[in-house]
Amino acid sequence: MDRHDLRRFRLDYYPHAVEIASRYADVDDLGHINNLALAAVYEDGRTRFYMDYGVWTAPQARDDIGAEGVMMVASLKIDFIAETHYPAPIVIHNAVVRVGEKSFSTHQLATQDDKPVSLCDATFAYVAGKAAVRLPDPIRARLLRAMTSQNGESA
Repeated sequence: MDRHDLRRFRLDYYPHAVEIASRYADVDDLGHINNLALAAVYEDGRTRFYMDYGVWTAPQARDDIGAEGVMMVASLKIDFIAETHYPAPIVIHNAVVRVGEKSFSTHQLATQDDKPVSLCDATFAYVAGKAAVRLPDPIRARLLRAMTSQNGESA
């Protein structure tokens, strides 16, 4: 863990957390939750984060925020720190760390049994048609509210 910024392991770094049930179907031959399955758990945690902050751009949510585009993953990195096991739930802690003109970045921490198991860094572009476009003002304002108070920057 010494290669990571220690602030990333503090729960107060993240303004949002959601518990995700682990699934037996995701257990691998070694008896722990498969790393690829953990990537999907992060995706679920991000989606719930977006829903709770009102920035979800799925078709059924677009009218609320005047969105015509969607959030697309531009970059995703997961550092696995410890094994995860079934049946304990996984808590995904979420924070926005950068809001730019057409994109934003997030930090996530996964914990299980109150211990860190992995970190996820992601950058998302707001895309309409086939190109990145400016984040709509309502989405931008809500993302700024979801920023970590520890080191977030807005651009």
